[in-house]
Amino acid sequence: MKRRITAFTAAALLVMALPVSAAEFGDIPAEDEALNSAVERLEGIMGGFEDGTFRPQETLTRAELAKIAASVKTAQNAREYSDISPEHWAYEWISQNPYFVGFEDGTFRPENTVSNAELITVAVRIIGKENEAASRFAMGVDGQPAGVYPCGYMQAAAAYGLLDGTESLMMEEAALRRDAAVIIANAVEMAE
Repeated sequence: MKRRITAFTAAALLVMALPVSAAEFGDIPAEDEALNSAVERLEGIMGGFEDGTFRPQETLTRAELAKIAASVKTAQNAREYSDISPEHWAYEWISQNPYFVGFEDGTFRPENTVSNAELITVAVRIIGKENEAASRFAMGVDGQPAGVYPCGYMQAAAAYGLLDGTESLMMEEAALRRDAAVIIANAVEMAE
């Protein structure tokens, strides 16, 4: 079966993998040390856009986070989702992702915006602390009662420094590219 790569898909793949230093992005403030450091550490994992921007205040999709997480490590067994075809630009990263999974209904919802809860869950899985997140489930976070997702992940992320360099994050709000870069860079550094 032939895969057809459209101009959009090719551009998306190029943009996501552009190895660029933080200094080359015109929209990363020099005083944002956490983001500058994160972008340097994530070279080849999380890049910018063709126009030379990083767009730190934009959100990212589940497909984009799947690509970033799968660039850290891929799984041996592929997963299939009813809403992802092999022609989707992120198909391989989504299906081979050991850290970021789909929903109970068999979908992945690649174009949905990533929440801070999902971002933090992926980061905790990258450092291999999912079991600890489960044991921390007894404490509530962000007004959530004890034992409700993502309390344990948030507690584990805070305990292991994954949130260092971020401001207070509300779990159900959309994750910003800035926070995603900082959190994933912290996780990659810890996992090394």
